[in-house]
This record gives sequence, structure tokens and C-alpha cells, in this order.
Amino acid sequence: MRQDRWSEYEIKYLKENWGKMPTAKIAARLGRNDQQIRAKAYSMKLKRDTKKKNKYLLQPSCRGCIFLSPISGGRFCNYIAIMGKPRGCSVLECDKRVTKSNAPKNILKKLKRSEDSF
Repeated sequence: MRQDRWSEYEIKYLKENWGKMPTAKIAARLGRNDQQIRAKAYSMKLKRDTKKKNKYLLQPSCRGCIFLSPISGGRFCNYIAIMGKPRGCSVLECDKRVTKSNAPKNILKKLKRSEDSF
């Protein structure tokens, strides 16, 4: 890995992509290792966007949904693991909440099978 000084291009690239891309991708693009990237970001006082929501964290409207993952304590959607296909929406914009009272029987059977496998 490179040990030399940081070029203006590298500094600009790091500023533009810190918090938007994984550290490993930035490191690969710049030909440096992860630790060098983190150290430079720290020395530049760059902050990751802490307001950015995790794309898998559930929204308040998801409470009561049968697809809440028991492993995560009900914080993540487990639809793909249970159904074997994407849901077709982002968890942040999900409007497909399914409760035990309104779930089709085939979904309840798949849910039961997935719970038995834990």
C-alpha cells in the first residue's frame, strides 16, 4: 500500500465519498488501506452522516408485522428470508405490513417453518 503524501485528488475524493461509500471501496479506489483512509478522515475531522437511516431498520408503521426478525429483537425486516424473494419496496417506504390477523394462510405456513428452523 501507498505510504506517500495525499494528493489533492485523493483528499477531494475522500471528502466527497466519506460516509457515502464503504471505507474498503474508498481504499481500493485510492490504492490505500482501510486504516490509512480512516486515519486521514479522522485528521480531516470528517463525519459520517449519522442522520442517514439504516436501510433495513424498521419504521414505526412496521410494528406488529409478522416479518419482524426475532433474531434482531424485532428491529429488522425478515421478509426475504421467509418468502425467498424481494418484497418490492424499501423498508423505509414499506406499506406492506402483514399481521397474523390479515395474513394469507400460505404466508403463515412459511413463517411457522422459518420459526421452527431457529
